Amino acid sequence: MSNSKNIWGKLVDLCASMHELTYVNKDVKQAVKKLPLLEQLVLQLPIDDESVIGAEALAIYYELRDDLQQAIKYRMREVEKMEWLIQDLLDNNHNPLARDAVLRSRNISDLKLRWRIIFELEQKLMQNERGHVTE
Repeated sequence: MSNSKNIWGKLVDLCASMHELTYVNKDVKQAVKKLPLLEQLVLQLPIDDESVIGAEALAIYYELRDDLQQAIKYRMREVEKMEWLIQDLLDNNHNPLARDAVLRSRNISDLKLRWRIIFELEQKLMQNERGHVTE
């Protein structure tokens, strides 16, 4: 990642890489190695950040740190923001090039994937809670 990129570009690239490692390659160990950089970027976000990528970054961060409740919370926030963004882009008169660029990276398929991730996180959380109860 180039130093000239702003925090948002770096965060987009890093989240894409960590998503690929975690969900496509199933190489969580490699994704975890990137946590310090993710944490560094997240700490640079505005305190009142409402971005989709900010929510995704926090979801990944917490998931890889095994804080499943926080991971679910931020995945839900990401999904809410994605749904709003997609609806806004489809309903309103936005620049077609800008709209199409955003919808290439945040579309209905991505939304369905996020819902699947939330479901899997909830299942894992329930399994963990059951495991702690029987100990």
